[in-house]
Amino acid sequence: LNLVGGVSSGTVLVYKLPELPMGTTVKVAYNPDPGSSKQADGGSAAGTNTKGPGYDMTITSGLGIDGLTIGAGYAEIEVLDGKTNSSTYSGDIDEMVGYFTYAAGPVTFGYFQSYESTGLRAAASPDAYETDGFGISFAVNDNMSISYSEVENTKDFGTVGTTDVTLETEGVGFSYNLGGASLLIQHNDLNRTWGSATASDENTEVRLKMAF
Repeated sequence: LNLVGGVSSGTVLVYKLPELPMGTTVKVAYNPDPGSSKQADGGSAAGTNTKGPGYDMTITSGLGIDGLTIGAGYAEIEVLDGKTNSSTYSGDIDEMVGYFTYAAGPVTFGYFQSYESTGLRAAASPDAYETDGFGISFAVNDNMSISYSEVENTKDFGTVGTTDVTLETEGVGFSYNLGGASLLIQHNDLNRTWGSATASDENTEVRLKMAF
């Protein structure tokens, strides 16, 4: 899956505004060289020397409603090289994401959409990635919970004759906690890969965590 990451890779300066009414928070971040060899927590260095500085901004709020959280984010990364007739870049990189979660009793539901404009003009390169997905979890009791999620990730091509490609994934999860022990089971299915409409993949993970 292609996921938006803002300017999280490399050295990042982040400022969080004081909390606003209704639990609203705003964060802004600046990175002089996104994708450099140094990685921030949760980031991955995937950039090149063609990238200049970047910034992002996120806002979250509960709107004063118990159990509700909504959020949105925007990022822009400057492309230094290119923007010429021979370049593979036609513009800067833009990323946007929006989501909400709502918890009512034992049930929590979440939904998100994201969009990334790659700034690329090469015929074989995607112009953009569009992603949306949802997840729902149910707490059976204080110790056990189950969950289900689906995500669609579309690679958009602007080239005539090149078909857009969509990946579809779905996953189920189970967790059980008993004292200092936790059992977690997760299974995910991928219906196809970027390169093949007939290829698929499955992954099952079982974890046992012990606290002493």
